[in-house]
Amino acid sequence: MTTYEEWRVTGTFRDEGPFEALYTPPQDGDAEARARECVAWAHTQDLADGPHLHKRTVIVSEWEAQT
Repeated sequence: MTTYEEWRVTGTFRDEGPFEALYTPPQDGDAEARARECVAWAHTQDLADGPHLHKRTVIVSEWEAQT
């Protein structure tokens, strides 16, 4: 079984509506660092709401045969 942390940044642009950015290792390298960079960037934008930082633990297990 493998586990990893997935990170998400959400918010709402004042003129463009909602946004969501998802960062998942390994394709995003250090997913937490990338998400925190996105939060820093979002603070420089014209947001009506956010940014909001979220994380979750993803569990990947072996496939089980079903009948």
